[in-house]
Amino acid sequence: MKNLVTKAVLLASIIFVFTSCQNKKNNAILNNTSNKPEVAIQKPFLDKKEDSLITKAQNKATLKKVTKAREKMVKEATQAVLGTQEAIQLLSKNDDVDAINKLEKVIGQIEIVTNKYPDLDIIPIDVKVKTNDLISDISTIKQITKDAERALKTGQLQEAKRLLSGLSSEIDITTVNLPLGVYPKEIEKAVHLIGLNKLDEAKSLLISTTNELVTEQEVVPIPILRAKALLDEAAQKYADNKSKNNLVVINLLDNAKYQLKIAEVLGYGNQDIIFNELDEEIKNLKKSVNKNADSNDLFNKVKSKLKKFKEKIS
Repeated sequence: MKNLVTKAVLLASIIFVFTSCQNKKNNAILNNTSNKPEVAIQKPFLDKKEDSLITKAQNKATLKKVTKAREKMVKEATQAVLGTQEAIQLLSKNDDVDAINKLEKVIGQIEIVTNKYPDLDIIPIDVKVKTNDLISDISTIKQITKDAERALKTGQLQEAKRLLSGLSSEIDITTVNLPLGVYPKEIEKAVHLIGLNKLDEAKSLLISTTNELVTEQEVVPIPILRAKALLDEAAQKYADNKSKNNLVVINLLDNAKYQLKIAEVLGYGNQDIIFNELDEEIKNLKKSVNKNADSNDLFNKVKSKLKKFKEKIS
């Protein structure tokens, strides 16, 4: 009986020791998982000469987009809106005669536009450009995002708003359009009201009409523009001299990857799967460049995919 009790105590002791060791092991695993530091993505170096080339390419791409938008503007449509604003000023001075003359000229200008572009519902009259170029790194952006999330969880909405307000790196191109179907009808109504000596009503109608111009906005992420410029530069240098420019090309590709990662953490493309695809494509491209192999097809593949992605999210 004594031996049986001794064995039972011994077995219990072994089980206790094993369980304690196992719990410690499990706790250690959990602690290592929860406290595992996030691997920081280091920003690759880019010398001033290359950085200047990328900035010029970025500015050229922006100018091209703005120029394309402004080419669609029609002089008569712009003059019609300016004429409407002048008529509002004239009505403020109770100058009904000049106001009617001005509005009749506006109607004539719109007729020129509609006759010239019978299939269009809207016509551009102005293009506005706003640039917010964020100079930061991935670690800082992620930390600000975490701080904003923490502020939201604790009900500090204004603090979260303040933190997030700077997290954009983009060119906003806003095109203001004249609605050809509605605008002339409203102008004619205003002329009729002036004829009835209802100047205040006519003025209010004209103000309302100019406030209802149609706006379209295009958002161009700057990191995507930079990535494209870096890829273009890398492709050119590799084509010029594979072996001599090998290290330079690798560095340009690393910088392109970094810019794409910045675009991703800033939320452009809504974490599209194409980010992973582009990352993998650039890895393959780097391997090919390291071997001094013919990489023209790989360069074209990455650039084509990036171009389609840029068009999709802009």
